[in-house]
Amino acid sequence: MMDIEINLKGDIPVIHLSGRILDGAPAERLQDAFRDVIQEGRIFSIIDLEQVTYFDSLAIGILVAHYISVTQRGGRVLLLKADKKIRVMMKMARLEDRFEWAADLDEALRMFEKT
Repeated sequence: MMDIEINLKGDIPVIHLSGRILDGAPAERLQDAFRDVIQEGRIFSIIDLEQVTYFDSLAIGILVAHYISVTQRGGRVLLLKADKKIRVMMKMARLEDRFEWAADLDEALRMFEKT
């Protein structure tokens, strides 16, 4: 089971994910949430991964697709509170350096202030 909650901090959506992100309905819900954020014209996003318990290659693909959509529009994606397993998977996929990472929400918001 995966849950998605989106809160705005100013104009920046903070997308809180929890549970297992894998094929099927969870992946579709994640794609829909990212699509909705972009359709609202929001090109900056913070994705909170602290409560994610499982993250597979499909989830990485969805994250990359969101990253591409956002950066093509001049925006940025920041990953928040990713655990070691997620960071290792991103490194193995040679994507760790593509994303910006933050340890907490305050740090993430400060990083966006520099934009």
